Amino acid sequence: MLATLAQLAHEIGVKLVAFDDKSPGEGYAVPLRGVEIGAARPAGLAAILQILNAQQGNFAPAEKTLASVGGLRVVAIQYDAPGPMDIGGI
Repeated sequence: MLATLAQLAHEIGVKLVAFDDKSPGEGYAVPLRGVEIGAARPAGLAAILQILNAQQGNFAPAEKTLASVGGLRVVAIQYDAPGPMDIGGI
């Protein structure tokens, strides 16, 4: 999620609205896997979705939807829990 946020912030004017986690019962042992972001201009939301649709592998979100939070249009993004990283055979 952080790599994707960095890309979005670089390419589009974004506003971080909230971090969240829709996985009840896991407490604070796992990082938050959800985020709601807005755009500096309305066309930015479509650009955010376009970038998210192009993501592959571990960078692809499990869910991405347009939502309204406090009257602000946002893109709500949710990632699945990470599996083993399998980096270098580890």
